[in-house]
Amino acid sequence: MNNFDKPRSQQLKNLLKNYETETRDIDRNEFVDRASGSIQDGISTKEQVASVVRYFLNKNNKFGDKSRALFMVAHAMAFRGDEARNIELADMSCLQIPSSGPQNCIALVINVNKTKTNQTGKQQYGVCVRSSDPLCCPIGALSFLFFRWWEIEHQTPPDLKDSQSWFLDKLFPKKGSKTVSLKFSTHYADFKSALTALG
Repeated sequence: MNNFDKPRSQQLKNLLKNYETETRDIDRNEFVDRASGSIQDGISTKEQVASVVRYFLNKNNKFGDKSRALFMVAHAMAFRGDEARNIELADMSCLQIPSSGPQNCIALVINVNKTKTNQTGKQQYGVCVRSSDPLCCPIGALSFLFFRWWEIEHQTPPDLKDSQSWFLDKLFPKKGSKTVSLKFSTHYADFKSALTALG
């Protein structure tokens, strides 16, 4: 049993709180851009999204299709990179939205039960629908990815009769595997090259 005091004493907590308060006040008094480091600091406009999507489409290969689908799913559902990379095929389902207008609207639902802020398995969901702009449609991007796998590359689609044969398959697998997620370093390199190319 550990008989030592907790290293994070009340004095340390007070010191950290004071530091955060002083930093906030200094930033405010010096007119530091409040959007810096926020959600607005990333890719947020439709034109920026379209530029990244075009970059991956112009690659015209399986890596471009995978990166495009990963980007669109993460962007549409506000997923962190690790949340998107760890999606398994069994996490995906469709849901018809009732009274959605003259046409049926089918939503893609992705079950996420382990994230940076959810380590207890609490059921959370990401949801997206088709976009009127085919270039920026997450469902269209996934359709392209599946078409490449099953029609162009002639990979075998999952056999849905037997859960064990496909439940652990990743949506964005590492090269040469179906059940291991794409590595962070690969994901990072793909997006770094896109953002560098786009300026």
